[in-house]
Order: sequence, then C-alpha cells, then structure tokens
Amino acid sequence: MGTDLSRWQDAQQYERRWWEGVEAGFDFEYLEAFAEEVEHDLKERLAIGPETRILEIGGGPAGIVSHMPRAGRRVSIDPLEAYFRRVPSFTAARDPAVEYLEAEGEHLPFEDASFDLVLMDNVLDHCRKPVRVLKETHRVLAPSGILYLKQHTFHRWGLFVRRLMELFKIDKGHPQSFSRPTLKSLLARYGWTILHEEHSGYLPHWLFDLRAPALKNKLKLVLFVTWNTGLYILQKDRAEPAGGEEQR
Repeated sequence: MGTDLSRWQDAQQYERRWWEGVEAGFDFEYLEAFAEEVEHDLKERLAIGPETRILEIGGGPAGIVSHMPRAGRRVSIDPLEAYFRRVPSFTAARDPAVEYLEAEGEHLPFEDASFDLVLMDNVLDHCRKPVRVLKETHRVLAPSGILYLKQHTFHRWGLFVRRLMELFKIDKGHPQSFSRPTLKSLLARYGWTILHEEHSGYLPHWLFDLRAPALKNKLKLVLFVTWNTGLYILQKDRAEPAGGEEQR
C-alpha cells in the first residue's frame, strides 16, 4: 500500500493551498478541547506528566501537543513546517515549549524508543506509505508505548468510489483510503494491539454533508462516500512489525 512520489507531492500542494486559504481566519480553539479529550481517553492507560514524551505526526500549523503542557518533551512534525513557521497567524497558536520540525512520518528523525505517546489525527490518508509510517511509529515508541490514532474509514461501496476518485485524481488531498477491516488488518500486521476502539458512525457526517452548502458535500451524499471516524488506542507490541514488500 502506497503511492508514488509525484502523487504525494500533488497532495502536499493541495494541502498547502488549503491552509493558504484559511491563513487569516482559522480557529485553533478546538485543539484545546481535543487535547483534553486525548488525556481523558488515556487516563487509565498513560498518566501524562513531566516525564511523558509525546510526538505528534502531521500536527499541521500548531497541533494537539500545543495544549498538553503537563507533558515533558513535546514534538510536532509536518512536511509543510517550513511554510507554517512563516505564517504569523499560525505561529501565534503555538506553544514555544513545543519542538516543531519539518519531517515525514515515513522517515522519523528520532532514535528508537524516543517517545511514550504518538498522536495521529487523520494522517494516514495523506501519507505516501502508510505502512512505513506505522513501522516508524512502532520504532520510535518506547516498549508498551501508546499510539492514539484517529482515522476516517469508508464502507465497502464508499471505498470503491474513493478508489475511482483516486484513479481520476478527483480528490488530490487524500491519496489513501481505508475501510475499517483494512485499517485494522494493517494495525494487527504491523505491530499493534488495540486497547480501545470506538466509532462515530456514518450518520453525523452524512447530516453534516446534507446541511453543508458546498457542491462537493452534495456529491458525497449522492455517491454514498460519507466517512466514519474511528478512534484507536493502540499499544506497541514487543514483537517487531512484520516485514515484506510494503516496507520499501
């Protein structure tokens, strides 16, 4: 599972154009609530304190870690960091104590076992090689470390339509798509134990598309490609992730 470099670069250009369109008015307040949600979800599995080392992959302009001051080392990486750091409205939303680095999830610039917790919020569908990201995340987590993963998934028909859309490059920002079974299979194969799993269901997103004025939302309704948001709290297995051709 993966995509070629030029396709991924197209996706990154699309992503940058999207952020350029909201530079002046993006509301980052939701990140504080998101950080509180993460700490609540993890409270019985990982007590976040001064010794906790957190990495956020695909943190965007600010990231969830900007609102987790009780932790120790906090790092947010994103391939577009060189752009984000030049936008005053984005840097104003940051915590100076967080390290913001330009990096890709497929090539994490950290030593083995560098972190206790990794956060990923709808990142895998933007990646060039999702399997490689999962392997690198496994590598940089300490033994029994936690991956807090949120990811959109599609039902079988929706996944079929998404793949047709990818074939014709209709949605340039998301080169990858997953069904729930496909995602869970990848997680199991590449070194993760699911400690907790929950799903929003399709209805909330369907209602959002129904009310939204944009044409693309109406097309999603017609084509039945509404997504479900899955939350997975995952623990790093002691065993090494499976090898194979997808590691390339």
